[in-house]
Amino acid sequence: HDVQTERLLNTWGDDDADAFFAFLEANLGPMVTAKAELEPEGRWAEARAAVQAIYTEANEVQLPAIRTSAEYLLTTVRVR
Repeated sequence: HDVQTERLLNTWGDDDADAFFAFLEANLGPMVTAKAELEPEGRWAEARAAVQAIYTEANEVQLPAIRTSAEYLLTTVRVR
């Protein structure tokens, strides 16, 4: 087997942090699930605020825009 690895950077964000959080809330699987579980219990607002705080702390640009980056390892295995 031929194994190759490459370090890559995933960067995403929006010109409007509120729009970014709304997108995550509607489309990011773990957030969709968390909202579905926590909202009926009245705990979603607190959880959403905690997620916003994490992203805001990691923000790489000035508000109202938001941009965050995360490194990941791409591993490719080719079978000969």
